[in-house]
Amino acid sequence: MARRSADPTPETKPDDQLTLFDVIDQDLARGPVEGYDDMNLVDLVLGIPRTRALKSGEGIRTPWEKGERQFDIEITETSYRAEWEGVVTEKGKTVRKRFYRSVVCANGIPEHHVNDVMVALLSLSEDTGFSDRILRTTRYELLTLMGWPTTKHYYDRLEHVIDQLQTMTIETNALWNPETQTHWKFAFNVLDSHAMDPSEDNPVGETYVAWAPTMFQLISLTYGKTLSTQFYYALPNDTVKLAYRWLDKRFLQGSTVEMDVVEFANRILNYRIGSEHPSQIISKLGPHFDTLADRGYCTWEVRPSKTASGKKFVFTRTLRFQCVLYPSRQAIVSALVGLGVEPAEAETLVREYGWNLVVRQLEHYHWAVAGGKEIKSPRSWIKSAIRYRSGEGYRLPPALEAEIAEAYRETERWCTEIYRSLPDDEQAEINGTVHAALPPTVRVALAEDDAEARRTFVRERNRLLLDRLNRRAEPDS
Repeated sequence: MARRSADPTPETKPDDQLTLFDVIDQDLARGPVEGYDDMNLVDLVLGIPRTRALKSGEGIRTPWEKGERQFDIEITETSYRAEWEGVVTEKGKTVRKRFYRSVVCANGIPEHHVNDVMVALLSLSEDTGFSDRILRTTRYELLTLMGWPTTKHYYDRLEHVIDQLQTMTIETNALWNPETQTHWKFAFNVLDSHAMDPSEDNPVGETYVAWAPTMFQLISLTYGKTLSTQFYYALPNDTVKLAYRWLDKRFLQGSTVEMDVVEFANRILNYRIGSEHPSQIISKLGPHFDTLADRGYCTWEVRPSKTASGKKFVFTRTLRFQCVLYPSRQAIVSALVGLGVEPAEAETLVREYGWNLVVRQLEHYHWAVAGGKEIKSPRSWIKSAIRYRSGEGYRLPPALEAEIAEAYRETERWCTEIYRSLPDDEQAEINGTVHAALPPTVRVALAEDDAEARRTFVRERNRLLLDRLNRRAEPDS
């Protein structure tokens, strides 16, 4: 966030200021530019980067003997197959399994930009509630949604990708069924048929795309999540887009994601298949990950590891807050302690004045310092800022108010996605914990479907989710 100097003028905060973790309505949860992504399809590699080896008719494969390493990959002009080992939880039990996915396409394995088309088709189908496996759209609508130029080259590319999807067959044992809480084996085509008017003078002529029956059953399982199509399609290339989609799913489970450098490059991004030189991969992929960092999505670093390459990528989700990674209770207390507040006093400030006021003034402190203000005693400043007028707090500059509001919205959306991604039994356990902790009067009002009680419930649920994420992250901090 851009920083400017700020004068902490005491004043009551505006009435319309968002309070931390208020319930958000459906329009806010989705946002005006939100699309849809199926979390199983995030892990299916449907396209690969253009490679010289495939152009010359040669195949690509990992150089070690099959089964010798954690994963194996083999690619030809018309097929892709990957196998890998993973530790997963099924029906509450942790097991190690060997997974595979195989993609065969008679018209040739598409390049990575097939992902743009898949995101567009999924988002448009989700807009209809997956009510029909036949999607009615236009070529112009698809290109506009994807941000592709509306020129003949891109119309031809779109038609070619849809042709490839129709001849594509997928087989895998790695698809998660949220109803049974197990991984299922599926074999299916992507599209059953399509029809369009390819005339250059009729780009808005109706186009029909029919999902294949099993594919439609798969995406109708509602194992999905919102995806910021505005953010996704604004990314500069297919490699960073693929990394973003994959990470956006993993961040539903925690604030940190890590994977062996070579495996992440080879298996997730299809980059430098078989390379055993982590330093080369890091130098080439680094600028792509820097793009995600520069746009405020996540930070990244490389750490030593016990994995095959000896190096691992570590990605950390950011939520636009400067004082904390994300505003869990313990993180807020730690931020106060970092400014010199005694731990017991920090606990008291959070308990008496609430998370919302404390995190706002912590952001205010960082804003002021970044803007060049000299604060001789951070401890005294932050305590005064929080306690001013019995908790009204110092007035925040309007630009900072706007940035904090957006940080709150992004945090709320993330919490919503995390909650929706949980299995029914975990949702029920969380709801029960929150419900038991509410005051009796709020529980009664909640049973009567009182709007304010509902806001209180969701706010406390979000806080519980963030506290649990904070505890998960502690061993790696």
